[in-house]
Amino acid sequence: MQDFIRIHERDNVAVALRDIAAGTRVRVPGDAAAGTRVRVPGDTAAGTGVRVSGDAAAGTGVSMSGDTAWQQEQGGMTTALEDIPAGHKVAICHIPAGGQVIKYGYCIGSAKAEIPAGSWVHTHNLGTALGDLLEYEYRPVWEGGEGSPANKESGTAGEGCPANGESGTAGEGCPVDGKSGTAGDKSPASGKSRLAFQGFRRPDGKVGVRNEIWIIPTVGCVNNVATAIARQANDWLADMRSAISGSRCCGSQSAAGVGTCPEAGAETGVEVCPEGGAETGTEVCPEAGAETGVEVCPEGGAETGAEVCPEAVTQIGTEAFEAAAKACSEAASDAAPGCTVDEVIAFPHPYGCSQMGEDQEYTRKILTDLVKHPNAGGVLVLGLGCENSNIDVLKPYIGPYDEDRVKFLVSQECQDEVAQGLEMVKGLIGYAAAFKREPISAGELVIGLKCGGSDGLSGITANPLVGRFSDRLIACGGTSILTEVPEMFGAETILMNRCANEELFRQTVALINDFKNYFKSHGQTIYENPSPGNKKGGISTLEDKSLGCTQKSGSALVQGVVPYGGTVEAKGLNLLSAPGNDLVAATALAAAGAQIVLFTTGRGTPFASPVPTVKISTNSALAGKKSNWIDFNAGVLAEEDGSMERETEELLAYVLEVASGRKVRSEEAGYHDMAIFKQGVTL
Repeated sequence: MQDFIRIHERDNVAVALRDIAAGTRVRVPGDAAAGTRVRVPGDTAAGTGVRVSGDAAAGTGVSMSGDTAWQQEQGGMTTALEDIPAGHKVAICHIPAGGQVIKYGYCIGSAKAEIPAGSWVHTHNLGTALGDLLEYEYRPVWEGGEGSPANKESGTAGEGCPANGESGTAGEGCPVDGKSGTAGDKSPASGKSRLAFQGFRRPDGKVGVRNEIWIIPTVGCVNNVATAIARQANDWLADMRSAISGSRCCGSQSAAGVGTCPEAGAETGVEVCPEGGAETGTEVCPEAGAETGVEVCPEGGAETGAEVCPEAVTQIGTEAFEAAAKACSEAASDAAPGCTVDEVIAFPHPYGCSQMGEDQEYTRKILTDLVKHPNAGGVLVLGLGCENSNIDVLKPYIGPYDEDRVKFLVSQECQDEVAQGLEMVKGLIGYAAAFKREPISAGELVIGLKCGGSDGLSGITANPLVGRFSDRLIACGGTSILTEVPEMFGAETILMNRCANEELFRQTVALINDFKNYFKSHGQTIYENPSPGNKKGGISTLEDKSLGCTQKSGSALVQGVVPYGGTVEAKGLNLLSAPGNDLVAATALAAAGAQIVLFTTGRGTPFASPVPTVKISTNSALAGKKSNWIDFNAGVLAEEDGSMERETEELLAYVLEVASGRKVRSEEAGYHDMAIFKQGVTL
């Protein structure tokens, strides 16, 4: 394994891939790690023919002064003058006081003092070079502005799948088997193939990757009611699913698994129930039906709890889940659970009352967006009755809705809100059970892009990988959403110059300056962003953080700018207004229409969002230590055999599996979080 990565040929710092002791003499490659082909702002998709703008990342007009002769003069070698922690920067040439520190080919700040070659470069000797509000000029990438070269017509850049700019359909190089959601061969008929996954098509045409029942409180006062309903509904659903899967007797002529009670004794799963009735494990399966575990299966077949144990039951083993559900439905009418319903989820939050102005509007818009989200097969909107954002107020925001899919309950207007809510959720489960997965083009995927707990490898491994994924998805007709606006500061002109037209450029300028004014209105410094965890991981300034963060956007053109609480309308890359806070930003991505969020992290976090949240580690150590949090390890890109192309294909296949129903770690743990942006007065 090599010791350092020099990301861009203009850089005068390199990033340590392991802890380096003082006095160690090491070789620094002239570019990124072998096989990673890290795409950096200003670089071409293939990593050659670099164009470095004379304009700094923030558009300040400072010149770039990378020492391109460094390798020739020093032979590519340097000696560490002090300990360099993994993920941190080392100066690979002398940097004068006040001089620019260059990483990713851009200025990430100014030297606070003279920095000799071999020195550790961090917050003690590096400060931000950014200002406050700036004037911006639209310099589109196809006319020589900074950012990755792009194809204006197709809306994508660099290598990957050519897209049809009008239809958004997949071009060559997008192989996927629509049934399995994994990579497959090209179609012999067309010479092309399309990305596809197994999803849920809704009556309004939208597509979900989950079939969940969501309980949305209108106000924090009913949070506990919502969680109580969800808990009881999931218990009921588990009982129903257990009946179908065969741990108990169920169905007019079918049962599945290890717990059937046959009329005269027969093999049931791994147990044998003899004719005369004998103990098998901890159960007794008698000839005419008697107590088996905690249930009673009478001779003639009768309801036992919520299940039916009929006279004649046969084993179906791994027979289709739907068939068993249908059988149970026929035998037990409305007791059928609906095999395609994943889970009942409550989304508690502290708002909905005592709010004013924008905060109140934000709450109503986010709640409305979640009510309409296609990952929810059914929704119970749970109100108190006297709150500002009560159900009658919220309904005009929701607009027309399917009365079978969306139910409303006002707690103050019923005697037992939990019992009534449970019955309503059972009805929603029955409605949602009709939806089944079917092959759907990946062109209908909307993927949110987020990072948190970033470290010095974020901009080298995970973020560029997600950028490659985003380019592939967009080239095949899909949509991605980049948010956390404060972490665009310092790299915003790269995104501005990738806007597909001047109107989008103006909207992006407003997006940036509105957030800067938000900071200023609260008397806060705009550029003091990197968190303690970021700094510990090797990120020194906001420019350093932002230039790594924005790589998640890949090289596609910006096709849409979405306000907070809004939903995406344009295919391709969209920018979403939201803060950097993980929970708030991830919720905003889901509310904007993302069915899945890709979340890169160098420090790790267990949090979730309303939609499946894929955790992508920037380093292998984190992936090994927190395997219960991490879904995908991008840290292999920093290793000698790391291949960006291979890992892009792996991530692509994994996301399609998640879209087709594979649970991510946070889902397996039962985590579902939601948070709403607040910036004003609380009454």
